[in-house]
Amino acid sequence: IAYSIGYWIYFQKTDMGSTPEEDLQLALQTMDEAAALAQASGDSKPLDSAGLWAMSQDTEIVAAGQSTYTTMCAACHGPELQGAIGVSLIDSEWVHGDDPLIIRGTITNGVLEKGMPPWGPILGAKKVNEVTAFVLSHHQQPSS
Repeated sequence: IAYSIGYWIYFQKTDMGSTPEEDLQLALQTMDEAAALAQASGDSKPLDSAGLWAMSQDTEIVAAGQSTYTTMCAACHGPELQGAIGVSLIDSEWVHGDDPLIIRGTITNGVLEKGMPPWGPILGAKKVNEVTAFVLSHHQQPSS
């Protein structure tokens, strides 16, 4: 009873404590600021197939993707993308589709029935994009 009375006084009769609505507004404001910062730094641009192909031509992105690939992917797909336990990533036959967004989705979501884990939650979107760009850098962009 004493706690309830203290709670009532603290939240209802004084302006010392924040209300759930105020907490929500603060959280939304924080999220908006984080989104604006990500937008300003270029992290939240919508990514399409053309954007991934463009990333595959950027040497810094490809180098970052190669570093992640060597650490996380080479054990199954081989150091030269030639395939080992996993499929080859340098031939012209794509098991799940050759569109860059499909490749990115395969890396992100994995293919559990074939033994590939979902890397998206582990690597994050930026590193998944870099690995996708690295893989695409070994292929020619189809002419439209």
